[in-house]
Amino acid sequence: MKLIRFIVFMLAVFSAANLWASEEKLLTIMHTNDMHSHLQGFSPELDYQPFIANADKTFGGWSRIATLIKNTKKEKANPGLALDSGDYTIGSLFHMLAGE
Repeated sequence: MKLIRFIVFMLAVFSAANLWASEEKLLTIMHTNDMHSHLQGFSPELDYQPFIANADKTFGGWSRIATLIKNTKKEKANPGLALDSGDYTIGSLFHMLAGE
């Protein structure tokens, strides 16, 4: 029984030593919240110019968020984690159509 305790103790010591000796790792966290089914973004539809960058005042939209996540992952050498806190499919025409 003492041998088993000693082995478990030594494994714990070596495991702790590995944790303390490990180098720092970076992680890029990308977060969205309260998208409310705004698939196309926020702006009057007549102003939207998808083929010219920064030509209109449209904000957001799922395709733009996907592009930002993709570009951020390309720019960073460390891994990226994309998170959403919810409320992504409620409050718009798309939500009402999907519910029927």
